Amino acid sequence: MSEENIARIREFIDRVLTAGEIEVTGECFHRDMVEEVAFPGQGPEFESGKVHSTRILLDTLGMMQQLGVVPASPDSGSNSNNC
Repeated sequence: MSEENIARIREFIDRVLTAGEIEVTGECFHRDMVEEVAFPGQGPEFESGKVHSTRILLDTLGMMQQLGVVPASPDSGSNSNNC
């Protein structure tokens, strides 16, 4: 990914996700942006300095466990060094 595109993603994170400037989203993403299924090594695709398509990996099971919708595994709180 180019340095310019990396800077654009950082700007989005800083201004929208951290500072809450939701109105900036249109400056970072195309109006018809598409979210696709991710494959290893793929990142967002840019067009005219804005994200045109993106691929996001989401740990749905982990999120459901954190929300309490699905019980956590019995060993999730252990500090064992097992891989």
